[in-house]
Amino acid sequence: MSRSMYAQISEQISWFSIFALNDSAKSESVLWLSCSNLYQCNGRSIWFKSSPVRIVHSDSSGTGYDSYVVELGAQVASGVWSSDVANQSSKSREISAVSKVLRSFAHNLAGLCVKLCSDGQNVDVLSLKLLLQEVRRIFDICVYRGISIEPTWVPRASNEQAG
Repeated sequence: MSRSMYAQISEQISWFSIFALNDSAKSESVLWLSCSNLYQCNGRSIWFKSSPVRIVHSDSSGTGYDSYVVELGAQVASGVWSSDVANQSSKSREISAVSKVLRSFAHNLAGLCVKLCSDGQNVDVLSLKLLLQEVRRIFDICVYRGISIEPTWVPRASNEQAG
């Protein structure tokens, strides 16, 4: 069961109450039901510790994003946000930037543990409620390519090359 389902059940007056799932619970259910690769993830600890073998720096602003993989040198992934994305919260833009960098460098990161450095403090707390589609894209890329992510916050001053 998802977090939204637990919350909705806890609001009922009885265990025998009949109720319809709210939109949040439906969205979370769709995510988990559509994870056809979920069974392939079994047998691997979610919280395993591994030394990162690639270091990725990512930064997002109100106008666009920049990111690079330290070990790849001059290769950079960058772009300008559409007006819709530019008007979203900084948290949304940071997570969208993570999704875009993973898509851009997926072939170089396949099968590796990646230390993801961002000056967005929210990158550590991926919120399903706010960004279900981007979180799903990140999840799919990581499962399909065997990428493990170790999110790391870095001070803005230390992340100037990506920004």
